[in-house]
Amino acid sequence: MNISDFDYTPRGFVFADFNDDNRLDLVFYSKSYTTLNLLFGNGNGSFGAENIIPMKSFKFLSYIDVGDFNNDNRSDLVLVNDTHLGVFFGNGNGVFGALIRFELGKECTPVDITVADFNHDNYSDIAVVSADSNNICVFLRKSNDNFSSPFIFSTGQNSEPQSLIVSDFNGDGHLDIVVSNNNAVNVGVFVGCGNGTFEVQKQSFTFYGSNPTNLAVGDFDGDTYPDVVTSNIGDNVICVLSGYNNGIFNISQKFSIKSVLTASSVTVGDFNCDGHLDIAIGTTDPYGVDVLLGYGDGHFDTQTIFRPETVDENIWIAVHDFNGDTYQDIIAIDDHLNTIDILLNICECCTHEILKKSNSSLQ
Repeated sequence: MNISDFDYTPRGFVFADFNDDNRLDLVFYSKSYTTLNLLFGNGNGSFGAENIIPMKSFKFLSYIDVGDFNNDNRSDLVLVNDTHLGVFFGNGNGVFGALIRFELGKECTPVDITVADFNHDNYSDIAVVSADSNNICVFLRKSNDNFSSPFIFSTGQNSEPQSLIVSDFNGDGHLDIVVSNNNAVNVGVFVGCGNGTFEVQKQSFTFYGSNPTNLAVGDFDGDTYPDVVTSNIGDNVICVLSGYNNGIFNISQKFSIKSVLTASSVTVGDFNCDGHLDIAIGTTDPYGVDVLLGYGDGHFDTQTIFRPETVDENIWIAVHDFNGDTYQDIIAIDDHLNTIDILLNICECCTHEILKKSNSSLQ
C-alpha cells in the first residue's frame, strides 16, 4: 500500500471494525483535510479496499477517535478541529451517515481526545484536553443526536496538559481521567463521580526535569490496580508510575531510551505471551520500536524489536491483533516518510526470550 499521496499526523489514525466482518479496519485523514480514508482489513495483517469519506465543511482536522454514540453496537467516528467536533454515525457496512457538527467552545481547543461512557448511560461521551486553556472538557452524549455543553475542569495554571487516558483508578466502578501536565511536571487524576462530573484534580509528581507527554495505562506490578506510564519530552525517559487505587501515583521505574528528536509514543500489550503486560515505545533518531518486557512485579527487560536503517522525526505506534492469531501486533506509523510498518508477532509463548516478529511495510 502506498500512502504517499496523503498527509497526516500520528493521531490521525484510528482502528475499529467498521463493516462488521470481525477484522480491524484503518481510518486516517487526507492531505487536503477534506476526506477520511477508510482501508478495510483483510484479516492477515494487510489492508485492501478503500472507502473515501468526504468531510466537506469540516476543515483542518486535528484528531479522530472511535465510539458508539447512538448505542447501536456499530462503530462511529468523532472528529475534532480547533473549534468543532463532528460525528459520523456508522451503518455497520463501512458506510457512514451525514456529518453532524457541534461547537467546542473557546475553552476547549484540543490537543488530545478520548472517548468513554462517563455517566453509565451506554452512550459514548467525549473528553478533550486543552493546553492553551489548561483544562479538560467533557461532552456528554444526549439522546437527541446532540452533546451537552462542555463540563470544564482545570488542570492548573500554566500546566499545559498534553494527553489524557481513561480508566477506573480508584476501584469505585466509575471511569476516571488522567492527564499529562507537561509544564507542571506531573500527572493529574480527575476522579469520576459516575454522572459525567469529576472531582478536583489530584496531582502526582513525575520527576524533576521531566515533561510528561504521552500516556498509557496497565497493571505492571500485579496488584490489580492500574498504573500509568509516561514518555517525557526533552530527556527521553520512560517513567512508570504505580497506582494505589486512590487516584495517587508514585514513581516505580525510569528507563532511558535512545531517542533524541521528540518524545516517544507509548502503548501497552503482552508481547511475549507470559500473562504480564509489556510496554512498547516508539523511538526517533534512531527510528524504531523498543519493548520493555514486564515480569509482572514492576520490573522490566529492554529489547529492540524494530530498527530500520532510517532516521526520522516522528513515529506513532498502536497495538492490535491484526491477523487474528491472538498475538499482540504493533503498527508503527511514520508521519514523514508516509509509511506504515505492521510488526506481526509470531511469538510462540517465548517467555522473556527474544521476541520473534515479522514486519510488513505497506508502501
